[in-house]
Amino acid sequence: MPGEAGAPGARPPFAEGPAPLAAPAHGERFSAPRAKALVGEVLRARLGGAAYDADSASSWAREISEEIRERLKAEPWAPRYKVVVQVVLGEQRGGACKAVARCFWDEQSDGVAQDSFANVRCRRHAWKVGD
Repeated sequence: MPGEAGAPGARPPFAEGPAPLAAPAHGERFSAPRAKALVGEVLRARLGGAAYDADSASSWAREISEEIRERLKAEPWAPRYKVVVQVVLGEQRGGACKAVARCFWDEQSDGVAQDSFANVRCRRHAWKVGD
């Protein structure tokens, strides 16, 4: 019968498309502790003595995320993974800020690393009120 395995003109099962990737070897697995340390190094180096400036925050976030991405891509496990970097900069004025993200991944081979940095720097402002 046409369409049956072994019949003339029938496609063998799984014959087309790329072969599925095998599970990553030990040295190719994502290392969350290493990624977290790398992210922390970049954050401390870039923001250690910085005071928040709303006008510069956008460019800082872009530069920091690019540096983190480039350093992560140099890791031995990087060729197997797509790296997504999100940097959020904000001014802390005694309030709280929470962010939530949701992802789907393979728990056996994918992972996430996060780090945060805060310093107690105040940018000085001066106002003149009155005449």
